[in-house]
Amino acid sequence: MVSAYRSGDLSLVYPLMRGVAPLLTGLLAIVWMREWPGPLGWTGMLLISLGVIALALRPARLGSALHGHGRAVGFALANAVVIAVYTIIDGSGARLAGNAWSYIVWLFVLDALPFTLYMLVTRRGEFIGALAERRRRGLIGGGLSAAAYAISVWAMTKAPVALVASLRETSVLFATLIGARMLKEHLSPRRWAGVGAVVVGVIALKAG
Repeated sequence: MVSAYRSGDLSLVYPLMRGVAPLLTGLLAIVWMREWPGPLGWTGMLLISLGVIALALRPARLGSALHGHGRAVGFALANAVVIAVYTIIDGSGARLAGNAWSYIVWLFVLDALPFTLYMLVTRRGEFIGALAERRRRGLIGGGLSAAAYAISVWAMTKAPVALVASLRETSVLFATLIGARMLKEHLSPRRWAGVGAVVVGVIALKAG
């Protein structure tokens, strides 16, 4: 994910990796969890995925859109596979645990400990310095990220995993607008059409 961000625009790589992931999650959910969304569910997921992918396209033609950004696209697609796999794992884990919030707490603790120990061993000075220098942003950003994912894991215990994964990706609308506003990235008519597809997809999921 970090490599994708370093290699391409936020409004290119973020929508691409988040747009492909829900479809992969839907396919994995059929195999692993025996969850079969209905026709409206598939329609909604497809529209959301196509919408966020459309948001990632820069010029009118796909070939031109990807020109010079092959490395970023590769990283984005690889991360889409990772997202789909861990979504299925966490959805299954939260259900098997019987208590979604207990699972979420243990997930965050067990994720954080190995990373923290690794950084203390390999880059202790840089790690501690970064924590001290960016502690406010780190706490706010980390807290929001943790809360967002915790809510999505909890939702997977109440609804089909693939549908939750698709709805979660509507955050791409905000990422695209942030990219346009703060990073001065261009929003073409194709991207606005993608926004419309996402909105219609959400309506289809709700109706289903």
